[in-house]
Amino acid sequence: MFYTYVWLRENGTPYYVGKGKKDRAYRKGSPPREHIVLYPAQSEADAFETEVALIWYYGRKDLGTGCLRNFTNGGEGISGLVFSKESKKRMSISQKQRKDKARFGRVQSKSAREKIGEARKLMPKLEGCSSRLKNVYRTVFGRYRVVIKRNGKSKHFGTFSTEEEAGVVARGATCGR
Repeated sequence: MFYTYVWLRENGTPYYVGKGKKDRAYRKGSPPREHIVLYPAQSEADAFETEVALIWYYGRKDLGTGCLRNFTNGGEGISGLVFSKESKKRMSISQKQRKDKARFGRVQSKSAREKIGEARKLMPKLEGCSSRLKNVYRTVFGRYRVVIKRNGKSKHFGTFSTEEEAGVVARGATCGR
């Protein structure tokens, strides 16, 4: 049985519309059951049609047309795709190779390294590139960056023109800890 689901915020407004079957609407990261609305469908095509209609009705936040966090207009995707063990192994190896390349970066030629060194010499020197506020760092361009570190990972919250603006965001970002 296919269905279309809507995830609701605490205040009851929708924030995501999707198509699913079985327990897709209740996967990890979903809201509590009382904040999920299901629209049963006769077929997958009907569920896709309902998904498209609901996304059109509520509108997408990224397009400035509504309140949904969907990044597509719906009506697409695959159901029940199953990979063989060999395919899963090939995808795993490929993913590990990508991570290794990203971690170590690409090797640059000597002339490229020299150009980068010269460009760094031309950058303005600032007296201490830190801020007096926690989790706020001053960039070499005189702006202020908010970076929160948690569990060995850094999350960037934006760059601001004044230290005060950055401080407000930094305080707000750390309240949820």
